Amino acid sequence: MFKTISQLLLAFVITASLFFPLSIIAQPAANQEAQQINLGVREIKPFIIKDGEGYTGFSADLWKEIAKRANLNTVQYKLYPNVGDFITGVQSNEVNAGIAAISITADRETKIDFTQPMFNSGLKILVQQNNGGGKESDNLFTKMYNALSTKEFAWLVGTTLLLALIPAHLMYFIEGTRQRGLFSRSYFPGIFEALGWTLTALGMGMEESPKTRTGRVLGIIWMFAGIIFIAFFTATVTSDLTAQKLQGGINSIDDLAGKRVVTVKNSTASKYLTTSNISYT
Repeated sequence: MFKTISQLLLAFVITASLFFPLSIIAQPAANQEAQQINLGVREIKPFIIKDGEGYTGFSADLWKEIAKRANLNTVQYKLYPNVGDFITGVQSNEVNAGIAAISITADRETKIDFTQPMFNSGLKILVQQNNGGGKESDNLFTKMYNALSTKEFAWLVGTTLLLALIPAHLMYFIEGTRQRGLFSRSYFPGIFEALGWTLTALGMGMEESPKTRTGRVLGIIWMFAGIIFIAFFTATVTSDLTAQKLQGGINSIDDLAGKRVVTVKNSTASKYLTTSNISYT
């Protein structure tokens, strides 16, 4: 048994998950009649589990040990349906104390007193077995669309178009200035024709060979660059498809935007989703 107030307070500090008026534990429990307590609970496995007329579970067993050591007699268990009602019951002294899986937040600490936390859970995301990467029945076209709509693919296409402007200008100035060159001698029509030729040569080879020796050398070099591009392009699409298969589309809170999300009403998770501007049910 506890012999000093400091020992009794220490026992309450290390238990946490319940909030308890300090007036109840202001005096040593020894040589006193058991104090009558009404306890609020919220059924949530494995912390509080309904068992006939009573309750079991981690938090329920913890409370029984606290009550035993502090000489407290639990007269009544009052079950609350949700966190909001649970906190209101403690705040309005409808019950003397409450114990369950209740997250400690700054807003709640303005209404009730908490002991120190005894369970560190954090927030988790529950997804389908394939990790939210899409339905198993998704066809090849859907999977290809998902792979081609990634930021990595957009960056690859944009970079390729910018880099293609360099050989396109070189080919234009080499071929477009000739009387019977490969491209129009006017700049804008000619540069668009040169860009089209460059992109075609990059992926499928030359539709028409350059007229000059310098143009032909540049064309061969660009075709070799096209081989590297095709290999890199194939590797990018393949890796995206593989990543979607293995990891799925939901791996963090940042992936929830635009997804169908459900959570518990008035919970810590719902408030976090609200502050993160994520719609949910």
